[in-house]
Amino acid sequence: MNQFRFPIFPVAFVLVAAVLSVQSCGGTDYKSQRNLVVKVSDAHDANLAAAEKIVGEINVEELRAQIRAAFPEVTDEHLKDLQIKSTVLTIDDKPNAMIQASLSFSDTAVPANEIMDFVQVLFEKKLAEYKL
Repeated sequence: MNQFRFPIFPVAFVLVAAVLSVQSCGGTDYKSQRNLVVKVSDAHDANLAAAEKIVGEINVEELRAQIRAAFPEVTDEHLKDLQIKSTVLTIDDKPNAMIQASLSFSDTAVPANEIMDFVQVLFEKKLAEYKL
C-alpha cells in the first residue's frame, strides 16, 4: 500500500500562520453611509458648490462631540473613521450633488445606523439653513 505522508511540522506551521494572519486582521469591517442630495438650484454647478461649502463648514470634531453627547456609549475610537465629503452620484442618468457621511466600524455593538441617521438629520438642518 502506497501512502503519502505530509511532514507534520510544515503543515502545523501553515495552519498556525493562517490562524494568526486571520486574527491580526482585526475582524470584519462594516460601513454605514448616508447621502443627502443637495438641491438649492436648477444648476448642477451651484448644487455642487453648495455641497462643498456645507462640507467645508462642518467641524468634524464638533460633529463627533454632538454624536458622543447623543450616544454616550460611543467612544472616540468608534468615531475615528467618520468621514464627511461632497460628491456627485448619478441618479436617473443625472448628476446629483451630495453630502456623504460614512462610518466604518468593526464593533457590531456600535449603533452605526442610528448614528448615521442622527448625522443625516443634522445635515438636513444645515442644508435647510443654506443661503445661495
